[in-house]
Amino acid sequence: MLFGILGLIAAAAFWYWRIKAVGEVASEVHNVAGRLWGKHKRRKFLGKVNDSPLEVIDDPATAAVILMNVIATEDGVAGHIAETAIKKEVEQSMGIADSSEILTFGKWTASHATDSNNVILRYGKLWAENLSVKEREDLLSMISRICDLPGATSQPAARTLRQSKLRQRLGLPV
Repeated sequence: MLFGILGLIAAAAFWYWRIKAVGEVASEVHNVAGRLWGKHKRRKFLGKVNDSPLEVIDDPATAAVILMNVIATEDGVAGHIAETAIKKEVEQSMGIADSSEILTFGKWTASHATDSNNVILRYGKLWAENLSVKEREDLLSMISRICDLPGATSQPAARTLRQSKLRQRLGLPV
């Protein structure tokens, strides 16, 4: 009888240990699957961001910095002159005190843009929906000042056309 009770206790302990081990294995498999799924989602997201960083912009100020960088590059104004002018616009016209992050990100993102018309088309709705009429006119003035930087090589007709498209996308009278 004593051996029977000890046998039952040993069997119960053995099966308890086996079930507990199976539960731990199942938990570990679940954790690994979750990590793999998270890694897949991160890789997919980073692929989208790296392939087209222009797609993820939802801030009108960042979009404006991107457009200013693209225009300066298109017009052949690069380096210190363009960076100084854009920094001045960001700090004085936009009122952003710590401009280093937005300037760096805007310049990097602008390097992925094909041309200014693409940027205007992409962000026109963002600006029109999130900026007041005065802010949209200020954006147009900033772009005009960037277009007039010394050393710009674009034709006046091309500048006028670009600004007309921007004005139209901003919902301002042409």
